[in-house]
Amino acid sequence: MASILIDLSSNEATLEISRKFFEYIKDRNISLNPRMIQSRLKSEVLYGDMETAEECFKEFDKVKSPIGPFSWNLLLSGFRNHDDPEKVKEYYQKFLDYSITKPDSFTYLFVFSAYLNHHQKYRKEIEELIDEMSKPSFKTFIGQMVVNLQRCQKLGFDVPDALIDKASHSSQRK
Repeated sequence: MASILIDLSSNEATLEISRKFFEYIKDRNISLNPRMIQSRLKSEVLYGDMETAEECFKEFDKVKSPIGPFSWNLLLSGFRNHDDPEKVKEYYQKFLDYSITKPDSFTYLFVFSAYLNHHQKYRKEIEELIDEMSKPSFKTFIGQMVVNLQRCQKLGFDVPDALIDKASHSSQRK
């Protein structure tokens, strides 16, 4: 019981500190950076409410910085956890339309699970998502190449570790 109370107070304190810090920065016209917004977004998604998280997400437009998959995924997972597939659909579409980054495996997981909870209504969206997930991408190609290079090493071929590391890092960047 005591640990639950500590967790609750810790979560509420984290949220309150995050909100106050964010307001402090804005009140003093200090430039926000994407990491500050992302930190606040995470606090709102985990401990706050999704309306506030959504408002926080809009702050990315003000800093004119590309929104990375992690931030998109935070918002999508929050709406999924709050059983709001319409918001998941809305923001997933915005991600596809406006982001210079592409969805990753976590994006698909959050969107897919949000739709599956209401599979009768979102049948078309599920089919489209399955189709999108099955398209080969450069990242998929590099990931498969890393696996094949590792297999070559195990079979006794002379494959430098640096080559595998380089390919592995390439797959994480794309």
